[in-house]
Amino acid sequence: MVRPGGRSLGFFDADVRWRGIRGLRWMQALPEVVDISRYSVSPSILVLHLGGNDLCSVRFGELVPLIQSDLERFSSFFSRFVLVWSEIIPRAIWEGARDGAGIERSRRLLNTKVSRFVRERGGVVVRHRELEGDNRGLLLPDGVHLTDIGMDIFLSGLQDGIERAMSLLVGGRRDMEVCMSSSVAVVQKGVRTYMPSNEAGISGAPLIKFLFVKS
Repeated sequence: MVRPGGRSLGFFDADVRWRGIRGLRWMQALPEVVDISRYSVSPSILVLHLGGNDLCSVRFGELVPLIQSDLERFSSFFSRFVLVWSEIIPRAIWEGARDGAGIERSRRLLNTKVSRFVRERGGVVVRHRELEGDNRGLLLPDGVHLTDIGMDIFLSGLQDGIERAMSLLVGGRRDMEVCMSSSVAVVQKGVRTYMPSNEAGISGAPLIKFLFVKS
């Protein structure tokens, strides 16, 4: 599952910007996107991976409409772009949950509803099939964050999603400018993983919340 490419996921001629925030919740997503729209060039591809931290604290009936409403609003901040929705992956431990099985059912249903919403609007969905089911062997002891191998599988899924998004752009162009901030690549025993950078003031297990690829 190891793919070459390091921090740019193999898109060497693209400008890839990572925005990783530990503990990010959906209510923070829109302000982050607004902030990026003010200080960054509009991305051609916007990849989002978040929402899992909200499943135990926000009512399902409120969370799904909130996500869908915000996704609709993103187009008002950027010019033509393709949205890539990275589905929420399972956890062995849902911190704060009274009913872990119930949260897992909510996770699957949320993925189904949001993924359908994204596809209907011309976006791309990353399913992470290899991380579904009993994935405890791919999680760290905390039952939440991915191991190096799990992270490599996750990033391979993102790479596939970006490739599909590129095919929706003009000719699937690969001649995109790439630059990365807020994360650095770490290579250990042939397995690629990503850690938040010290420059961003973030520490801890690998996580990715925002990925931008701009033409």
